[in-house]
Amino acid sequence: MKRVVVLFSVFALVGCGDKSSTTSSTVTSTTVAISTTTTSTTFVPVKDRCGVSQLQVAQVGQDAGAGQRYEIFAMKNIGASPCVVRGYPGVAAYAGARPVVSQSSRNPNSEILETNTLKPQDEVYFTVHYAVVPTGNDQEQCQNVDTLQVTLPETTSQLIVSVNFGSLCPSTGLSVSPLVSGKPNVGLDQVSITPA
Repeated sequence: MKRVVVLFSVFALVGCGDKSSTTSSTVTSTTVAISTTTTSTTFVPVKDRCGVSQLQVAQVGQDAGAGQRYEIFAMKNIGASPCVVRGYPGVAAYAGARPVVSQSSRNPNSEILETNTLKPQDEVYFTVHYAVVPTGNDQEQCQNVDTLQVTLPETTSQLIVSVNFGSLCPSTGLSVSPLVSGKPNVGLDQVSITPA
């Protein structure tokens, strides 16, 4: 934390105009603490990261209600050696070759980022949230999504996943949770995690 000391000086003249006037001064010192927040981001070293050839993504669950959908995905190490993943995957949704939503947002109410070392056959999970009813635009055409493009965290490497989302309204977008070690239990108001 940095400290900045600011001095305020107030000079008051008491009695004005004759030789018997008295001059006094008062000095007030105020210390103002300015806190600085240092955000440290932990990146996984490139040599330890899971590569596209080591991972497989599959849809493993879903929940629905009130026009909202929560799709749960597992990211599995199908390689022969351990590797590390951490952070948010990127997700884009397609109807055939046509993009419906080209970039996901990060779920602001998500869990703390975990660094996950995946041994062969280990899995981590993430949740994709979207809406199936238009918001504010009755003319919007919602799309049937059949493919997701999943970008691995801290890379530009991508996996293609076949899905059956049914209707997705582009104006509502997609939000994604970070990768977690326990399979999520999804609900309409929250995503909770079941320890592995």
